[in-house]
Amino acid sequence: AVKVFGGIGGGLQRNSLRRLNAINPFLFDSIEVRQTYEAFSAYIGAKGKISNNSEFVFDITHRSMNNLPLFINAGDSLNSFIPRYDNIGILTLHPEFRLGVGEKFKLALGGKFHSYGSPDTELRAWQLPTAEFTIQGSYMIGNKLRMAALISGMNNRPQREVGGATNLSVPGFIDANLMSEYFLSDRFRIWLNLSNLATNQYQLWYRYPRYGFTALGGLAVSF
Repeated sequence: AVKVFGGIGGGLQRNSLRRLNAINPFLFDSIEVRQTYEAFSAYIGAKGKISNNSEFVFDITHRSMNNLPLFINAGDSLNSFIPRYDNIGILTLHPEFRLGVGEKFKLALGGKFHSYGSPDTELRAWQLPTAEFTIQGSYMIGNKLRMAALISGMNNRPQREVGGATNLSVPGFIDANLMSEYFLSDRFRIWLNLSNLATNQYQLWYRYPRYGFTALGGLAVSF
């Protein structure tokens, strides 16, 4: 059976230095903070089962945003960012497919495709992608070892500098990661995460390349 859902909403999104730094950790040391207001939002979608082990979700959302922070390069020696607040409409399509065989095997494929209206002041929706995707899966080997993988990416994003070029671009990227957990007991497990398997120093933010391949592991205890 297919279920159709939808709704409308809106409201205030409170901004602070802490929240903006959580979004972009490379902000200029003195920035203006304004509150973002979602003047109107509406969504409609459908979800249902394709088979006993698979399901889909598809939804469309439109949001009218006032004072949405768009981050641009400050043009200083530190390559820091400042927010430019603007009013903009955003239309998002979100398809997702899920496959699961009990707790043994799980797979999810999803994407988000955005269309931005013309901002009131700025030329473009700076640093915002028009396409994002994720592929994630996990497999349980016996009852002790769990393996998981995550592949994500997005396309090019426009960028500009204060008093400088307005046609800059942040390249798109694909990031692949592997995770594993070995359960020693109900309370103890060993974990290992391998990140950025392609050793691609891609940029989430303009001129700030990510680390290459990294490996982290440890022992986890739960009480």
